[in-house]
Amino acid sequence: MFKKIFTVFIFALIFTLPQPTEGTSLKGKIPKITLPLPTTTTTTTAQDTLQSVEVYMQKLLANEEIEGKNILLVLDLDGTLTNKSSPSDDEAQPRENAVEFVKNMIDRGVKVVVSSAWHDFDATLKRIRDLGLEKKLNPDMKNKECMHHEDKLLSNTKLYVCVAGLVSSVRDARKESLEEEASFSKEAGLVYDKKIFSYQFVYQDLGSQGIIKHIVFADDSPQNVATFTNGFVQLQSSGLFENAQQQSFSLSRVFGQTNLE
Repeated sequence: MFKKIFTVFIFALIFTLPQPTEGTSLKGKIPKITLPLPTTTTTTTAQDTLQSVEVYMQKLLANEEIEGKNILLVLDLDGTLTNKSSPSDDEAQPRENAVEFVKNMIDRGVKVVVSSAWHDFDATLKRIRDLGLEKKLNPDMKNKECMHHEDKLLSNTKLYVCVAGLVSSVRDARKESLEEEASFSKEAGLVYDKKIFSYQFVYQDLGSQGIIKHIVFADDSPQNVATFTNGFVQLQSSGLFENAQQQSFSLSRVFGQTNLE
């Protein structure tokens, strides 16, 4: 009895619902779904290898609307281009095919910057030489130059910079005085972790030229990746790299391995 009553109720409900008349479409009756806009920054998890970065770069360069000059590639040195996340006095060895990758990117016109957080810039340049990348990253054999820089656009941010060719390391100098700099320059506590600013000491006004469509960053330190991403947001809020997308790769840490496939 209950089954019969329930069946009659369902039929009655169906016929009381408004039916579309001839020539009437249900189009527009379906709720519109709005997808979130893509963000300008993306970060991978700390499981990537340098090959992941290379594959991503090749995909970018395969796009007919993107040329090498439209990409800024900022690379950490220790643990990203070398096979040791913590540098030593031993001769530096490459991580995976780091040397060929860097050379290929430069040859294809990509704006490459190598920026190490290591506190000793001279030791950074030595590892560049160990990898056989000195001629590519410093083709004019420019001498190391270290300087204080005050960026008026970025709320008078005070930076301390060392640069040689395409190698540029930058750190916060707001807690230091010019007189103290000589004694501080090689202290382990003062790391060059302001890597987002390194480009401007190699390519000067690149951020305001409007030609960069993609900024790619690779580092084996999650903290450095977070600092870089936050810095990129700061740059965009200041009117730099307005139309650029930023992709960060957080690489797995390495301790002497060369083949990480």
